[in-house]
Amino acid sequence: IYDNYNFLMGKVVSTDHSDSMFTVEYQTGTVTALSLGRGSTKFYLIDTEDETVTEVDRFSLIPGSNVLVAMTYMNPNAIYIYEN
Repeated sequence: IYDNYNFLMGKVVSTDHSDSMFTVEYQTGTVTALSLGRGSTKFYLIDTEDETVTEVDRFSLIPGSNVLVAMTYMNPNAIYIYEN
């Protein structure tokens, strides 16, 4: 998996589910708009307390969420939502 993907980490600034877009702010202060994908992007919620990963729907991605985004060619394949 690490050979095929680039990973981006940041905090969700906004989501627009009607346009299938979301924006992420990285630690550098850079803000990037990304596509939620057209059904191919998987969403996972990481529970650090229970040490579990659960597949969720895209509506679990909300402003303020911390995310790790697995991307190929600037297209998100998987979005991992977690708490610090």
